[in-house]
Amino acid sequence: MNQALENYIKNYDITDKDIKHKYNHSYRVMNNSEFLAKKLKLDKTNTKLAKIIGLYHDIGRFEQDKRYDSFNDTKTFDHADYGVEVLFKQNIIKQIPVEEKYYHIIEKSIKNHNKYKIEDNLTPEELLHAKIIRDADKIDILYSASEKLLAPKALDLTKEKEEIRENIAQEFYNNKTIKTTSLIGKKTESEKVLSYLALIFDLNYKESIKYILDNKIIDNFYNNLKDKEKYKEYFDYAKNYLKERVKC
Repeated sequence: MNQALENYIKNYDITDKDIKHKYNHSYRVMNNSEFLAKKLKLDKTNTKLAKIIGLYHDIGRFEQDKRYDSFNDTKTFDHADYGVEVLFKQNIIKQIPVEEKYYHIIEKSIKNHNKYKIEDNLTPEELLHAKIIRDADKIDILYSASEKLLAPKALDLTKEKEEIRENIAQEFYNNKTIKTTSLIGKKTESEKVLSYLALIFDLNYKESIKYILDNKIIDNFYNNLKDKEKYKEYFDYAKNYLKERVKC
C-alpha cells in the first residue's frame, strides 16, 4: 500500500523539515483513518480504502513545498486538486493495490479533504470516505499543534502576540471553521491559532471528538501557547463544545 508513496518521495529531500513533516503527517493520518474506519465498523475493503486515502491525501504537498517553499494554497495551488492530478494523471494510482472500481472514491475523497465544505452530489461511499479523511486530517493537525510538530511556516508559536480581529472571533463563536479568505491581509499568528482550534467545528464523527478529548489534545495545544490568557476563553469554549457534541 505504501510503496507508491515511498517511490514518489524519492523525488524530494526527505531531510528537509517541511517535507519530513508532511511525510510523517501522511502516515499518522493513515493511522487515524484506520482508527475511524474500525470505530465505524466498516468492512475490510472500506477500511483499506480509508487507509489509502489517508496515506495519499497530501501527496500534492511535496511538490507545492518544492516549488514555492509554502503550504499556502491561496498563493500557490490547491494541494488537494494537485494531489488528484499526481495520482491519476501521473498514474501513481496504478502502483497502489486497489481495484479500479474504487478510484472514484479515492479521487473524490482526496479532492474534498481540504475544502471549506464537501461538494454536493457525492455517492454515499464517496461522502463516507470524504468525511473520514476530513476528520482524520483534522485530528492530526490538532495533534501536531498539541505536540509542537507543526512546521513554523504553518504556525510559529513564538510570534502569537497580535490581537484577534472581531470578524475572526465572530466566525469562531458561530461554531464555524475560519475561511481562508477571512485571514487575507494581516494574517497574524494569533489568528492562525484560532483557525486551527476552529477545526473542531467541522468534525463529523463522535469517535473523532472522543479521541481528541481522551488524548487531551486541546489541553496540550493550549499549554503550548505563550500568551495563554488571550486564548483561555476560546479554548474553554472549544472544550465545552466538544463535550456537548459527545453527549448528542
